[in-house]
Amino acid sequence: MVACSPVARAPAPFPMRRGVNLGDALEAGAAVDRGNPIAGGDLAAIAKAGFDGLRLPVRWDEHADTEAPYSIAADFVRNPHD
Repeated sequence: MVACSPVARAPAPFPMRRGVNLGDALEAGAAVDRGNPIAGGDLAAIAKAGFDGLRLPVRWDEHADTEAPYSIAADFVRNPHD
């Protein structure tokens, strides 16, 4: 068992140095308009600014069917390049 191993291994270093949080951009819910939509060039601008990590929480429940197969609404997951 790893927990009883006499040789302790240090965890691998986490490679992210500089991160950004995009909370509320895709998780606030339909009843709350935070005015924080993610626009087409946002991710490129974040990378250009030197960020190498991204926290992007997403709230799916208001965009999914309530019965199997629980499909996500196409307009919510659309590819902006299509």
